[in-house]
Amino acid sequence: MSRWTSKNTTVVFEDAVGTTLAISPGPGDFSIDNLTEGNADAQSSRNRGVHDCWVEGDDLIQSWSITRHMPNESITDATLARVLDWIRRTGIYDPSTGSTPLTSVESTMWAFKVRVSMSDGSNTASVLLPNNRAIAALAEGTAPDGHALSISGTNVEEPTYT
Repeated sequence: MSRWTSKNTTVVFEDAVGTTLAISPGPGDFSIDNLTEGNADAQSSRNRGVHDCWVEGDDLIQSWSITRHMPNESITDATLARVLDWIRRTGIYDPSTGSTPLTSVESTMWAFKVRVSMSDGSNTASVLLPNNRAIAALAEGTAPDGHALSISGTNVEEPTYT
């Protein structure tokens, strides 16, 4: 029997024009919440204290997180596609001076897409989160994993599934 595993899962950040950065997770450390039918919150409509029906509420917001254990050069080498530079839109991703400027999916602030693809060897599935902001935290690590970059994000538009 096949199972989805982190070994066969890829996480990719993507800007509005298709520039990508692969952020594959380690074992079991990528998560997304609030995936539901219609991407809407459901409110219980009550009549005299008894549930009457469900009423569609606001669109849901998906929170996601991933932890990356990284080699030293992916934090310090200014010529590499650094994960922290993507999130901060600096270095080679700076739209005013970078060699690979990023184009935002949102006109007011830096936002990007997150695509999660899974394969079990014979089946594939993916989730696209189309409008994300992210923050990062750097944590000191010990051998053999080294330092870790924890990335948390929020998606504000309806995900698509394939």
